[in-house]
Amino acid sequence: MSIVFSYYHNTQLINKYLHTTSEIGHELSKSLNVKSVLDTFLDEIKYLIPASNIYVFDVSNESRMMDLIRFMDQEGNQLKKDLKLFRGEGFAGSVYEREKSIMMMRKKDIDQLNPEELPDETKSVMGVPIQRSGKIVGVLTVSSNELNAYEKYHLMLLEILANFLSVAIENARHYESAKTKSQRDQLTNLYNYRYFIEHIDEYAKDLEAKGIKENLSVIILDIDSFKAINDEHGHESGNEVLIELANRLERLFGHYGIIARYGGEEFTVLIKGMPHNDVIQIAEDIRYSIASEPFILYKTIDGNVEVQEINVTASIGVSTYPDQCETPQELIRNADRSMYVGAKRNGKNKVASIV
Repeated sequence: MSIVFSYYHNTQLINKYLHTTSEIGHELSKSLNVKSVLDTFLDEIKYLIPASNIYVFDVSNESRMMDLIRFMDQEGNQLKKDLKLFRGEGFAGSVYEREKSIMMMRKKDIDQLNPEELPDETKSVMGVPIQRSGKIVGVLTVSSNELNAYEKYHLMLLEILANFLSVAIENARHYESAKTKSQRDQLTNLYNYRYFIEHIDEYAKDLEAKGIKENLSVIILDIDSFKAINDEHGHESGNEVLIELANRLERLFGHYGIIARYGGEEFTVLIKGMPHNDVIQIAEDIRYSIASEPFILYKTIDGNVEVQEINVTASIGVSTYPDQCETPQELIRNADRSMYVGAKRNGKNKVASIV
């Protein structure tokens, strides 16, 4: 009777854990970025499997090396820990090399693997491969400072969790990739027109809903005589100018706000909570940074690389809400009008604003 009762009790316990495991899988599926997936995973797994330390390794198939991308100690702290292991190195490396789960309950067996990633006090450890499309893409390891901390069902649960983690990370990466493609300009990797417009609209609505009054400013710039650059040097060189300009804007002015490629040779900057005159000065700094340093073009002719410097200027328009417009949605139109009427028609290489 005691054997039957023990079997019944263990079955009930395992069923409970399986249900919890399923719930963790459901929670992971809600996460839309890799960081959130890993954070949720480590927060949940500690309640299901006893562990003094938890490790998640990411495999680089090109180098056959693993990077530790997540580590949690026994207090539940997720810590930064730089660690790389080759295939076959340490405990996790052995899981990678054997391509199967490993559970060890004797310190003597653990020490034979020279597991430099595990603390000396480790007395029990489990590791399972994280697989995707038949390839090992990571290793999940849990260790305990207690003797005989794990049973076979713990290993089964860990294998199920590793599968959930693999699927959730893949889904999150697909989502992040699709989101990036929908928000970013392919040539410059700046935000695109669609994202810029939507962000202004959403931010303005959020301010209105909260009853907050805040300055919003748009700087819009257009490269002067860009068609002449394309005609004289070719479209490939024109693209080089656009890429270099995007890099300069991000490097020098990215901390001020959101920078986007508005289209063609036009770029925009959204600045929040700053007086209009300060934004004018930033626009002047942008104009100077473009005009003061030549752009470098590289041309390959008959196998030889020819380096050429060209001077580029830009005309810039600035608009601030509520100083120059009644709604934030009018910012781009006003800034664009300022650029053409106040800068382009007055000799180019200027900053203009509707007063």
